[in-house]
Amino acid sequence: DMLHETPYCMGIAHEAGNAYWAFNGLAGSLDRVDFHVPHQIGGENHSDGEVHRYISGQLLRVPEVPSHLAYDKARKLVYVADTGHARVLSVDPSPATPGDDITKYELLAGSGAMDGANVSALIPAGQLEKPSGIALADDTLYVTDNATSRIHSFDTTGKALRLLDTDLPAGSLAGITVGPDASLYLTDLLTGSVYRVDIPVQ
Repeated sequence: DMLHETPYCMGIAHEAGNAYWAFNGLAGSLDRVDFHVPHQIGGENHSDGEVHRYISGQLLRVPEVPSHLAYDKARKLVYVADTGHARVLSVDPSPATPGDDITKYELLAGSGAMDGANVSALIPAGQLEKPSGIALADDTLYVTDNATSRIHSFDTTGKALRLLDTDLPAGSLAGITVGPDASLYLTDLLTGSVYRVDIPVQ
């Protein structure tokens, strides 16, 4: 399936079912995209899909640097690596109410701006230079800094926990995830490599 309302998508996180959160690099927004029932392979009917736009204009992409998201199912929050503003946001979408229409490129079951989400700078500018990858595991947020090639970890209040300097060249680190073996897995933009970190981040 596909929906076309999130140009320059810089990051994505799964919420539940076929619903995802996406970093819309064109609108500087957080888009919630729900495909509902996927169409058949090669199909073109997207009319059951929904796209709703939150915090429009508050995010800033950096070209060629991913800005990943993590969804906190327990707290129903979205954590956003806001690369261009050198910060990590915590977004609570629950208070938002319907606002204006958004530009659509297809027939949708539902769409529009959502106004009034609660936004806080979980990790304010000054601690990271270009936050890129972000992953949540056991109430710990792991964030890669594309500018420094360091991995930072924080608790869900934004308190810094640990730091690992990978000694990779600046611009290397982007995506990060925590595997079922509790190791960290990292992507390297410069070489196309994937790394595994077997030791705790310190």
